[in-house]
Amino acid sequence: MPAGAPTRRELLLAALAAPVLAACGGSPDPPPIRWKAGDRRDLAVDTWNERVIAVAAPGGERLSVRVFLWLGDHTDEVRALDAACGCGPRPGGCPVSWADGSRRFICPCHGGIYGREGKPLGGPARRPLAARPVFVEGETVYVGPARR
Repeated sequence: MPAGAPTRRELLLAALAAPVLAACGGSPDPPPIRWKAGDRRDLAVDTWNERVIAVAAPGGERLSVRVFLWLGDHTDEVRALDAACGCGPRPGGCPVSWADGSRRFICPCHGGIYGREGKPLGGPARRPLAARPVFVEGETVYVGPARR
């Protein structure tokens, strides 16, 4: 899959949203796809907070989207990274873990190491962890599909 291409899951979710928007009259600029990731007040400051978001798929199947959220210590800025490693030849690999003591992401499957911003530091890590758009409304944090 070329860099920047949406994953199969993201295409499926976008395809599901299109008929709903069309039935509602649609608009030239439909709202972005996004999923509720929680409350900003529940995020620990100056560290990555893992969240698992349940997303509905066709036929009632529930899919899990894993993300990491960052809340700045002197700002209200919230950032998000996808939890899938960039070790393999294609996006969407193993779920990474945040090691707070070493301030790094670790891929338990391949041994890839990523810095605090998600950039590859060592091991077989090939690509940075994908950024996700963040939307904050009041205190509620939403994330969108990964930007690869």
